[in-house]
Amino acid sequence: MSRHLRLLAALVAAFALATAGLVTTSAQAVTTVSVSGRVVDANGVGVRGLSISAERGDEDDEDYADLGLTRTGGTFSSTGYGGLAPGTWTLVVSDDDANPEYATTFKSVTLVAGANALGDIVVPLSSNAEGSVTAPSGRKLTNVQVLALPGDGTFPDEPDSSFFYSLGFAETDTAGDFRMPGLSVGPYTAFAVFEEDEELPTHHVAFDVATPGQTVTGVNLTGIKVPPSVRIKGTSPAKGKATLTLTVSAARYGIANPGGRFDLYLGSKKIRSAVGFTNGSRTVHLIGLAKGKRTFKFKYLGSTDTRPKWSNKITVTVR
Repeated sequence: MSRHLRLLAALVAAFALATAGLVTTSAQAVTTVSVSGRVVDANGVGVRGLSISAERGDEDDEDYADLGLTRTGGTFSSTGYGGLAPGTWTLVVSDDDANPEYATTFKSVTLVAGANALGDIVVPLSSNAEGSVTAPSGRKLTNVQVLALPGDGTFPDEPDSSFFYSLGFAETDTAGDFRMPGLSVGPYTAFAVFEEDEELPTHHVAFDVATPGQTVTGVNLTGIKVPPSVRIKGTSPAKGKATLTLTVSAARYGIANPGGRFDLYLGSKKIRSAVGFTNGSRTVHLIGLAKGKRTFKFKYLGSTDTRPKWSNKITVTVR
């Protein structure tokens, strides 16, 4: 699973291109296939403006057909369009609004040459999850991405398109709260995720969507440590001297002063241990250095609400 989070953004991006109709279909030579049907809500009322697509195959050899939007009355039709061919396809009905009213729905269909009347496809209401992300100190965290995976939170080795349609995404606001739209009925597992993560975090919370249109509350992720931004800069103001400025920041997550300590390194040698920060920065004056290029870095040791992290490396030419 170590590669999954690293691949997730790329996979989702590629999937988004496909669902936007930007992935070309496999060449289909001769046979004309047409489809027609209607998308309705739970009361049998036609729903206008939902996206219809058809998919088959796997990520290495996938056919994709964009069948457009449902019209007034929920009807849709496609004749000799979008690369359809005889065979078994998965029809995908999705509400592409930022706050979707209807959940993504799948229907397996077997198409034949000529006309295919697919009948009514019932789409349930979309559901939502609401909650917050909190650091170990109890501070609510802003601008944190929240990812919900269907089921027990296991990332499948070979995810299909239905897995990606089922993902839930949200971001905490300035109060540390989030609202996640577009969920279907079933169990989910939510994680707070960061770009630095290479695998799913251990902290998670499970929740269930029991009925269409439900808003599940209390999806609260606690004890979340954030990855700070750490930087080092330096100059050589005089012979044998170097002045280094070390900074650590977690302001984007609502933490004004992350605190914590650092170890400073000259090359691979540790030359300062567990030095504290003051308001997120520290200036270190070094003397007695040999003339020439010297490489410095530091390891931020973390704090109550922040993770440990290595800084960048810098090279200072000592006079």
